[in-house]
Amino acid sequence: MRNIINIMHNIMNFKEYLFCLIFKPLLLLLLVIVLLS
Repeated sequence: MRNIINIMHNIMNFKEYLFCLIFKPLLLLLLVIVLLS
């Protein structure tokens, strides 16, 4: 049971990491586009 909870927790952390990895560069790119236009 404890193992399952641990796996779920790891998946959540991974999703958060992936979100940051994808979302932050996109936000930065958007900012650059707005500044250049």
